[in-house]
Parts: sequence; structure tokens; C-alpha cells
Amino acid sequence: MSSPLFLPNLDVVHPFLWILMLVSVVAGSSVIYVSSGKPLYGFMLPVLMTLVFWLFSQDQDIATLLGWIDVAYIALLIVFRRRYQQVMLQAQQREKYLQKQVEKGQIHEKKIILHQDILQDIAVHHGDLKRVLVSVVGRVESLYPDMMASILLLDDAGKHLVEGAAPSLPEAWNKAVDGIAIGEGVGSCGTAAFRKERVVVSDIENDPLWSNYRDAAMGLGLRACWSQPIIGVKGSVLGTFALYYSQPRHPLDEELDWIEYMSHLIAIAIENAKQHTALQRLLRDKQELSEVIEQSTDYIFKLNLKGKVIVCNQVCREFFTGDLEGKNLFDFLPREQVALIQLMMQKKLHDGGTTRYEIRIPDQTGLLHDFEINSSLRMDEGKAVGINAIARDMTERKDFERVMELRMQAMNASHEPIMILNDLGLIEFANPAAGRLYDVPYTSMIGKSAASLRKGMVGDDLYRHIIDTIHQGETWVGEIVFYSSEQGERTVERRVSPIMDTEGHVHHQICIDRDITEFKKQQQKMEHTQRLESLGVLAGGIAHDFNNILAAVMLNAGIAEKSHEPERIQVCLQRIRQGSERAADLCQQMLAYSGQGKMAVGALSMSDVVCDMMQLMEVSIHKQVELVYDLPSSLPNIVADKAQIQQVILNLMTNANEAIDEQQGQITCSTGTCWMDETQLSNAWTDDGLPAGNYVYLAVSDTGCGMDKVTLSKIFDPFYTTKFTGRGLGMSAMLGIIRGHHGSIQIDTSLGKGTTIQVYFPVSKENSADNIDAKSMKKHTEQASCPAKENFNMKGKVLVVDDEEAIREVACAVLEDMGFDSIQASNGEEALQCYSANMDEIVCVLLDMTMPKMDGKACLKELHRLDPNVKVLLSSGYHEEELYRIFDADKLEGFIHKPYLPASLEEKIVSILSP
Repeated sequence: MSSPLFLPNLDVVHPFLWILMLVSVVAGSSVIYVSSGKPLYGFMLPVLMTLVFWLFSQDQDIATLLGWIDVAYIALLIVFRRRYQQVMLQAQQREKYLQKQVEKGQIHEKKIILHQDILQDIAVHHGDLKRVLVSVVGRVESLYPDMMASILLLDDAGKHLVEGAAPSLPEAWNKAVDGIAIGEGVGSCGTAAFRKERVVVSDIENDPLWSNYRDAAMGLGLRACWSQPIIGVKGSVLGTFALYYSQPRHPLDEELDWIEYMSHLIAIAIENAKQHTALQRLLRDKQELSEVIEQSTDYIFKLNLKGKVIVCNQVCREFFTGDLEGKNLFDFLPREQVALIQLMMQKKLHDGGTTRYEIRIPDQTGLLHDFEINSSLRMDEGKAVGINAIARDMTERKDFERVMELRMQAMNASHEPIMILNDLGLIEFANPAAGRLYDVPYTSMIGKSAASLRKGMVGDDLYRHIIDTIHQGETWVGEIVFYSSEQGERTVERRVSPIMDTEGHVHHQICIDRDITEFKKQQQKMEHTQRLESLGVLAGGIAHDFNNILAAVMLNAGIAEKSHEPERIQVCLQRIRQGSERAADLCQQMLAYSGQGKMAVGALSMSDVVCDMMQLMEVSIHKQVELVYDLPSSLPNIVADKAQIQQVILNLMTNANEAIDEQQGQITCSTGTCWMDETQLSNAWTDDGLPAGNYVYLAVSDTGCGMDKVTLSKIFDPFYTTKFTGRGLGMSAMLGIIRGHHGSIQIDTSLGKGTTIQVYFPVSKENSADNIDAKSMKKHTEQASCPAKENFNMKGKVLVVDDEEAIREVACAVLEDMGFDSIQASNGEEALQCYSANMDEIVCVLLDMTMPKMDGKACLKELHRLDPNVKVLLSSGYHEEELYRIFDADKLEGFIHKPYLPASLEEKIVSILSP
């Protein structure tokens, strides 16, 4: 059997080994080609088979031949394996390329679907930008699961970015960037909006643009941010579209293209939403304008050039009865008005522009209305096709203007100066009379302050008083004095009333002045004449009162002279003392009447005051008149001046006595308490504003002649009297006393049936005396309780200075009883001589105020010049506060009011000289 050249001749024993050899070669080749990285196993099989073959054959040549065959085989296998790997690598690369193309196709398909979905969202939800932006962000994030998208919008000012949509970003981050200002170095988005270009930050930790936001971003797991500005059609920045990653990452070109592409879609969504909003606003404005036109009280209509009504509003239809659209307006107008309108239309076609004219048109009833018409041409492609017109019914305005013109003429014709001021006190209107009063052209007064006319200033005390009054809704009435270069000093009575809006706010003032200079002069002359005429009445009344007092004093003195009973003499002396005190009180009232007195208020019981005056009243009325008293003992107190209340009681009793005259009759004097409400107080003679509450009343009723309505209406007029016998200080003065005590008075009278007069005073409250208009005393009159007389060493001389000898004698007697030596002087000059001679011994000076040669004021000054430490006790019948306006209070040690009791003088002396 012949063999191939490369095989030796084998025995019949060896065929099986050759078969195994071939199998090993095939198996080794298969292992090498199949193995992905372990060719050693493929090489080992033929080598092992060669060894096995050699072992069986024991032929060295065959083994060598097989070895070379293995080497050649292995070399071929290596060459074939490399080629195979190259082919397989190319196949794998092709497979990957195809896979990427498939993935890109899928992504592209998704992008196309995303594009369609976004455009559909924009079309369907164009009015809800927030919803569209959230949908865009959600769809973008669905393509890239490891990415978080954000849309920020630029505000209207173009300065700040606000949240648009970022559902996947941490809420803390959304709050942190909401409202950030755009600018260089403001992260990715702020910088991108500022630069108007894309900003890619691959690593937030190391990028300087994030220096101010790095910690916050990294703390929330944000490591990369690519931001694309959203640019509108006109090139303006609308916002930013950004992609965030939790790891540092650099974008691929296709990703950057995708970001830019998405920003264009978002720009479409934003601008579409803005256009939708603008369109909705336009439609709403159009609807509102249509409603305004329809509801307008002006007559609005559109006409063609022949007068046919195209459109009109409701008031037009109501005025012309029915639907006007499609009808000719000229058919509803008088012929002469149609001619006027046609003439105006021709003029408008020629001149163009807007035309204003007035016409009179009758309504359905034939009543003529004044209309003001404003019309303009309606153009279409440069050609006039009709007229737009607005007509306003001016009938009421014309009537109002005529009324205002009449009022203006009346104010200008008025002889009373009239000014209208704004809320700042500046003059907005002045009539000619105002100019004549203030010697200036009335037209030049406009814009000036009313205060300047009186040479005052805005904000001074008078101005504030006026403003405070009118802002309370009240009219200020007062007098002002100014100097005119032509007329001299003028006195003006001014009334300033507020002009308020519906809410009660003062916006203007009306000021009416009246020159009362001559009236004041005439009034002063008249008052002087009336006062002179009233002196007789007053003297008679005072004489009447003093006669009553002196009668009681003389009667009691006569009884005391004849009586030998000490108790009866003591009673008479007590009555004499009471009468003297009443006379002193009457003198004090005369001082008050002359303006030199002052109220001394305190808590009083009305019943007690009447009881104290019973004796005096009983000797003051006619014997035919019966006195009846009803005086409860448990009345609440009132706060009043006792002397003035006594004067009121005496006046009422005297008037009642005179009303009965010398006929038989009865006078009833009663007191009590009652509740007075606003209605009752409004029906009484009183000041406005007395509050409802409990009042103490004094009622005096008589069975005399009564009064008619004429007499009753004049009873409180100054100096009014129906008799020349006098009425004390008069009802006018009595009313002043009552008002000064915040009281009121009611009169019930009937001619021929008598009169009842009731006087009401408010019940005293705790510390009410502090609320009456009484000033606190001077520090040197506010003395504590005096030291006991027996504990006081009374030595030295007291200089008594008075022009009345009787007063000097009595005062010296009291002082000598106290233990002092006394020196007398009848005037200021003698007092200075006596003091100079006895300066070291005189411990006190009792000084009268009114004296001949040198009065008390001049004497006091000289005494202090001689001795600055001199102690002076001033004595006078004038009220203390009146004297302190004349004297230097620091130069006086005290004051004692004439007439005074011995005990009062002793108390004052002890108070002054006590250590």
C-alpha cells in the first residue's frame, strides 16, 4: 500500500493511531477556533496524540516527522486564529454599530413622539403654561432617567429668574433659586440668561460660576448642570432650560443639540402662552368695553354716510323708542337739526378729525334735550365709510350751570365778604366784597392763605382752633382784628363752616366775614348807655337787699339792747353776725359783677343753704306773703360757690315777692333731686351738651301775676326789667351764674296764675370740686393748720395801715388782745415813716390796698426797699387772685379778705409769724 509523501509507511497495526491523530488535529483546531481566549488546550491535543503515537510505534523518525507536522500545524493555527479574531472583531463592531443605530433610531423616534406630544400640549393647554412646562420636563426626563430637568422663567423686569417647572429637583433647591438675579457668576442658569448663551458646567465642585451656590448644590446631590437660555422670536431671553446630573458629566454634541432644540420648543410654549394671555385679555377688554358702551349713559352710535344706524347702545334705543339698528337717524330728528347734522358731516368729510357741536333733540314726549356731540370719521382702507359719534345729554348740566352762574352772581353781588378755602386754608374763591374789606384786588387773593389776610400764619393758635372746630363738623364763629392801611384797625366777625364729603371728611371751608367795626363802636356806646341807665336799677336792687339786711341787723340789735336774758342776747348777736356775713357776701357779688371777683367753690347742700337764709328772706318779703318750705335734709351735695347760690336764691325770692306785689299770696321754696334726660335739658335755658343724669333742683313758686310770652322771651336779656324797683343782679346775671355751674333753668308761667322757676345743678361726684374752674391757691396761702395760739410767743409791734379809722381801731384791739403792741398809719406815706422809725421792733405789717396819697402797691415796694425781709399781710375787699395779678406774690406773706373776723386775723398773724 502506497502512502502520501508526508506520511511514512505504516504497518497494518497503526491505522487506528492515524485515525486518532486526525481526530486530535480536528479537535484541536475546533478548540482553538471555538475558544475565546485559551488556545493552549487546542495545541495540547495534537502534541499529546503525537506522543501517544510515538509510544505505540517506538519509531523515532515517525515521531520526528509528527513533531514537525505539529509545529507547522500550530503555526498555521496561529495565523488562522489571528485572522479569525480580526473577522470576529469586525463582526462585533458591526453589531455594536447596528445596535447603536437602532438605539438612535429609537431615541429619534421617541424625540419625534416627544416633539409631537409637546406641540399637542402647547396646542391643547396653551392657556396653562405651568402645566405645559411640567409636561415638557416630565417627557424629557423620561428619555434620560439619570437626568433632572429644570425650566426657569425671566420675570417681566428682565432681572430675576423665577420657578417655571422642576418636579424632580429637590424642593429646597427650587426655593433657593426662585427669584435669583441674573448675572455673571450666578450658577449656570443665571449666567446663561445674562450672557444669552449656553453654559455647561461638568463639575459643580470645581467651577467658579458656582462659587456662591456650590455648597447648597452639592449638599443636595447636584454635581453637573448644563443650561441653555430660552430665546424668543425677537431675540429676547424668556428663561433657561437646564439639565442636572448627580455625577460630574460632560455632554455629547448630540445632547447639546437636543438641549438647544428643546429650548426652542419651550420658547414656543412660553410665547404661545403669552399670546394666549394677551388674546384673552384683549377679548376680555373688548367684552368689558362692549358692556361699558352698552351700559353707558352717553349716547353711542355708528352711522354710515347716509345716516343709517349701524350700531347703537341701550340709551339710544330707549330715547328714540325701540331698535334703531338699520334705521335712518334723520327720521327721528327735527328738520332743522337734520340740516345741521348733514352740514357738520360734510364739513367732517372735508376737514376730517373730530368735531364737537351742540344740538337740541326732542324726546318721545317732545321735551327738548341739550346734547353735546363728539364725532369722528370711520375709515376703511383710507376711505371714509361712516361716522362714530358720542352724544352726551347736557340738559341737567346746563340747568346746573345756570344755577351755579346765578349763585356766583349772587355771591359776587353780596356785600358780605365770602371766601372758599381748601383743606390747607388756601383761598380758592373770593368775591369782590372780600377784596374791598381787605384792601386788595379780590382776584389776587386766590392761592393765598386766609390767615395772611389777618397778618397771621397758617398753624398759629387761631388757625389750629378754627381747624379743630370744623374738623368736628361744627361752625367756628369768632372775631378777628386786623389793620388796614386805608381803613385802620378793623374788627371782623368770621364764620367758618366745613364742607364735607359723604364720608364726613372736610375738604373745603366756606368763610363769611362781616365788618363789625362800626357795630362794635355803636354796641359799646349802647352798652355804656344801658349800663348808666341800669345803675339806677342796680342801685335800687342793692339798696333793697342792704335795707333788708340792715333791717334784720337793726331789729336784732334793738332786741339785744332791751333784753336782759344772755341767751336771747346771744341769739340776736348771732343773727347780727349772719346779716353782716350776708352783707359781705353781697359785696363780694358786686365785685364779681364788676369782673373783680372769683368763685370759691365747695360741696354744698341746697337745703342747708336755703335754711341759712330763712331769717333774711323772712324779713325781706311783704308781710302779706306766706312762705312755705319743702326742704329734704338728705339731698346729695352740689359743687358750687355758696355766695352765688345765695344770690340766685335771693333773686328768685325777690322776683316772686315783686310778682305778688303787696297782695296776699304764697311763695313756695322747695328742693329735691330728679333725673334729667336729653329731651328735658333741651327744653331748658342751658348751654348745649349737658349730659343726662341726676340733678339737684331748687324750685321757687309764687301766686303772683305771671308772665306773657313776650316778657318770658326777654327775661334773660341784659338789663331787661319790667319794674324800676330792681331785681338784685337781674335774671341775666343769674343765668350766667347757673351756666357757670353747668346747670340749667326752667320756667313755667301763665299770665295771672303765677310762676314756677326751677334751677337744676348736677349732683356732685367725687373730687368734683377739682373740676370746677377754680385755680389752686398760691403757695403762701396754702398754709397747714396754724400753731395753737397759747403755744405762740406774741411779742413785738404790728404796723396797721388802713385809711378807715374804725378798721384800724378794731384790728389794733384784736392784736393787743393777742399780746402785740400796735402802731397805726392812715396811708402809705405814714406807714413808711412809722416803719423807718420802728424797723427793729415791727414784726409784721397789716397793709390795706386802696389808700390816699400812697396806695398799698407803692407802699409795699418801698417797704421791701427799706427791709427785704419785711413780713406783710395784705388786706383788701378785692378777691385774692385779682390782687396777685397786681402785686408780686413773692413779696407778700399772706392775704386776708375784708371784712374779716377777729379769729381770722389771729389765724393769719399766727401763721405768718410762726417759726
